[in-house]
Amino acid sequence: MTRPFRDLDPLQWARSNPQLFFRGGEVDAYQLVSWVLADVLVFGQGGCFVDQKADWWLVASNRDWLRTKAHTVEDLFQRVVAEPGHGGHSMRAELLVAAYCRDIFTTTRAAEQAIKGSRPAASLVDSVFNDAWVERALFFRL
Repeated sequence: MTRPFRDLDPLQWARSNPQLFFRGGEVDAYQLVSWVLADVLVFGQGGCFVDQKADWWLVASNRDWLRTKAHTVEDLFQRVVAEPGHGGHSMRAELLVAAYCRDIFTTTRAAEQAIKGSRPAASLVDSVFNDAWVERALFFRL
């Protein structure tokens, strides 16, 4: 018997179905970054910057793409948040980041937030905000 979708844990659902999100069903950092970049461009409608330092990935923007009226930042990393603007069966990328990454950290100039696991080194976080252009940064590692 199939359980109703509302009864499924969203993170477990995503982890159990990598073939829905990644070519060949293999989790790939580059594809995960591309999902996040699509959200930055659509929701933030600003510029973006991507970098990899050691095993940390960084996505930064001059707009805060994680700020929404309907959802908290925590919601975005814990729930399937539909995004009809991407297509009928689409969702935001943050759930995938939470499902497949061991460490997730986000920051703005005003506040830092550890979503899961460890925080990147202070030097890495601080280096992002040496550029006055950045409003929001997301750090994650698989």
